[in-house]
Amino acid sequence: MNQEHFRISSSSLAALEWPSLQIQLAAQAQTFVAKEKFTTLVPGDLENDVALDYAHVACEIIKLKNTKNFFLPLADVPDVRMLLKRISRSGIITVPEFAEFIQFHKATQSLIFFLNKYSADLTKARGTLDGLESLDAWIAKHFALLDNRGDLVDWASDDLSALRHLEKELHAK
Repeated sequence: MNQEHFRISSSSLAALEWPSLQIQLAAQAQTFVAKEKFTTLVPGDLENDVALDYAHVACEIIKLKNTKNFFLPLADVPDVRMLLKRISRSGIITVPEFAEFIQFHKATQSLIFFLNKYSADLTKARGTLDGLESLDAWIAKHFALLDNRGDLVDWASDDLSALRHLEKELHAK
């Protein structure tokens, strides 16, 4: 991979009105990650090859958007980065965090479906996101543990079932 980087001086960035451009780009972004990237992006931060790949992906999406009516399924992707870091440290996940993780999976599935549907038009995008994997087996096993409100069902574990049964008995008294 080409490891070349280039740097632009702060005076050049000011002359290009870079901060204003960053704000405008962030306002157009559909996801929290894109908004964050645009507010911190500085020309020259990416290796040339990576920047070129990103530019190709952007061009493919713009071309596809101009020729076909589609919805890019990115708006519903929750930010699970901090959640995953916390879970990896503590080994504990709360019910709302579990529901957020399920939402992340569903959004990922939508993105995979989108990329497969338009794979002929999005060859660079598909290649860039090939690492995006499905969690179907895990979700099928664990999704049934949440009810329609996003709470754990009584039968999620024997202990939980016993505790909820005891709780109902105590409330009845």
